[in-house]
Amino acid sequence: SVGAIIWQESSDSTTFTDIATATASSYTATNLTQSTFYRVKVASGVCDTLFSNIIKVTVSPATVVGTVSNDTTVCASSSNITLSLSGNTGSIQWQVASSLGGSYSNISGATSSTVSTGTLSATRYYRARVVSGACDTLYSREITVTVTPATNAGTLSGAATVCTGNNSTQLNLTSSVGAIIWQESSDSTTFTDIAGATASDYTATNLTQSTFYRAKVANGVCDTLFS
Repeated sequence: SVGAIIWQESSDSTTFTDIATATASSYTATNLTQSTFYRVKVASGVCDTLFSNIIKVTVSPATVVGTVSNDTTVCASSSNITLSLSGNTGSIQWQVASSLGGSYSNISGATSSTVSTGTLSATRYYRARVVSGACDTLYSREITVTVTPATNAGTLSGAATVCTGNNSTQLNLTSSVGAIIWQESSDSTTFTDIAGATASDYTATNLTQSTFYRAKVANGVCDTLFS
């Protein structure tokens, strides 16, 4: 520049005001709370007063990470579990990891307030990365989506023919996945739970009539199945 300098500022890039004592070739703008426009007014003696180009200092609101969904448990092969983020300030990037506190990677295209997990076969951990302009990058807490193996009712064996009264027959359930409750029925249609019968083996004793047995199996939040 050639001439005496006075720095000016504006909130709308139209109406400018002089900044008192700001007459050097450099000016430091500090502690801004809103985006502000600047220009320099220059005059050399009796010559015309001219103005520099206008520059803008954009002030971003402070990053607020917000609140994410609660942890959840799903059955293996469950799909499209939706996680959400609310109350945030800043742009969002969802991330996923295979271990708690492990290495996170960005989920392609997952930049809105919600994200779908897709079909899961193992437990995964999710978080949201939030940043507002030039402000700090913050991370939400980790969301654990626990994947429970699907229920398997297994295979039941031990059918037998016994004499009424003093008898004993061991029944076996193999290859099941989930908590077991043995059931019995006199007609193979209406079954009732057998109290305390929760092991993979069950011994039927002292039967006085023909009886049908099956195992009711459920693994966590997964479906209840019957052998």
